[in-house]
Amino acid sequence: MRKVMVVDDEKWVRRGLVQSIPWDRLGLRLAGEAADGQDAFEMALELKPDLMFLDMRMPGLDGKQLLAMLGGAMPGLVTIVVSGYSDFEYTKQAIRHHAFDYLLKPVKKEELASVLEKALEELDRRDGERLAAEEGRRGDGWFRDLLLAREPEHPAFSPRVGRAEAEARSKEGGRPENAERSGGEGRPERTEPARRESTASDEEGEVPSSWAGKEAVVFAAQADRYPADGGGAAWLRALREKFGRERAFYFGGDWQLALSPAPDGRPEAVGAVAAGKLPAPELKRLLADIQAELKRQGGSGCSIGASEVGPAEASRLRRAYAQAQAALAGRQLGEREKILFAAAADPPGSSLQPYPQKREQAFLLALQLGNKEEAEREFDLLFASISGETATVDQLQRGAILLVHALERQLRAAETSLESVCGKHPLALAEALRLRVDPESVRAVFSGEIIPAVLKAAGRRGETQGEQIVREVLKLIETHYDQPLSLQHIAESRFVNPDYLSRLFKKTTGSTFVDYLADIRIRKSMELMKVPTYKNYEIAHKVGYEDYRYFSQIFKKKTGKTIGEFRSAAGCGKT
Repeated sequence: MRKVMVVDDEKWVRRGLVQSIPWDRLGLRLAGEAADGQDAFEMALELKPDLMFLDMRMPGLDGKQLLAMLGGAMPGLVTIVVSGYSDFEYTKQAIRHHAFDYLLKPVKKEELASVLEKALEELDRRDGERLAAEEGRRGDGWFRDLLLAREPEHPAFSPRVGRAEAEARSKEGGRPENAERSGGEGRPERTEPARRESTASDEEGEVPSSWAGKEAVVFAAQADRYPADGGGAAWLRALREKFGRERAFYFGGDWQLALSPAPDGRPEAVGAVAAGKLPAPELKRLLADIQAELKRQGGSGCSIGASEVGPAEASRLRRAYAQAQAALAGRQLGEREKILFAAAADPPGSSLQPYPQKREQAFLLALQLGNKEEAEREFDLLFASISGETATVDQLQRGAILLVHALERQLRAAETSLESVCGKHPLALAEALRLRVDPESVRAVFSGEIIPAVLKAAGRRGETQGEQIVREVLKLIETHYDQPLSLQHIAESRFVNPDYLSRLFKKTTGSTFVDYLADIRIRKSMELMKVPTYKNYEIAHKVGYEDYRYFSQIFKKKTGKTIGEFRSAAGCGKT
């Protein structure tokens, strides 16, 4: 039976839905009800429902925030939004947050039945894909177990961050939905030993005996553009079928092929090839044919990273997988449909481009000040510096993840967080970026999710910090106009980009910094000129001009009179 949750702060709405659902006919049962988003989220993590009805307007955690959190923690949950006509714009945002469908209050029984039927069809489709993927893994279960026996060392992550992400994935939905129907932990049940090819030691993840004494290579195939059409099950079935039929055309027909989805969830097909000998020309031909088949299946090109050839031993195959990943991570973004061998690939970080720290600071400042146009402009400049055609996949991911952590630090300093403003924990965002290998999809995470949410949060804080800074500059000019003031030094002292502060100053005051400072100084000098005992050069010094000739030029430009003419008109005479 499918489990259903109903979330609405109005009890009569919950009761109406519960009474309108044909539970027995559709094979559904009520798992629980919640009156607010926070309770709903905690209850969903505990009960693991298949389907959830939720209202958009609730006290505390609203429907949009709940959808975002559920999307990270329970991606398999089917959500149906229930809202009033007045909330329709809000509801459209929810649909963009991957709600499955929506119903308008008051809910009509025929519309409810139609939506439920579509939702159940979607759940059945997902179950079919999951079971197919599990079936596909059983034949090569030893290879998947071998890959799972190690923590993959993806170049874009340090081991410390990798462990933190693994913990976050576990907390945020790493365990598949409907676990009780899929073997408890989402792993296929282990095949009985009698049904599997004998191995030296199943517990240690050793290779099958038919691989012993042979040469082997591990490869990882990855779509050049995200998403990778689901990646796993369909790709693996196609490869098994093709090379099962065409075994005789490679390595004299005497070779082995093991396939597995990526053990850490990336949209990759991972494989190992073993034979008595793996000559380079034949191996390249096989990998090119694998690449062509995956392109035929997915409709877009993919690249393959391959390890060095070595003995088919469990410990070496684990290291070989890391080599294949490193080769893929070294692909330049301007390259497509490449076959990259670890022996020819540079070690991760060997050609690491410097991270554009100044660009990051300018972008963070624009976000902090709530300036949408400036933030978008600075992000374009920052992103261009980490996503050029000569940059590698590794450098793109590193730069994007560093930016996520920088954003989190800035928001923490303002007593908020990424999770608060956009509904996703930094580790969940890092995980999303880790799955993306092309600039377009990485950019979409920032421009579609992060930047709008951070700008909205900045706007909610009321008066922008930019206006506060400009007011500080105006006060500084009023009190220290006689000092050698420089916008560059003022900006640096407040950790502000000088060019941006200059534009912000003009936008706020209608004048450039230099003109505004000159106006203040000339106004102050005109007051001093009414005192007959002050000499002209003394007045120039008192208002911040060391060069009397320059002061007289500025005075004439601003007032239309020479200093002598002004003092004569004021009855102070020339000094």
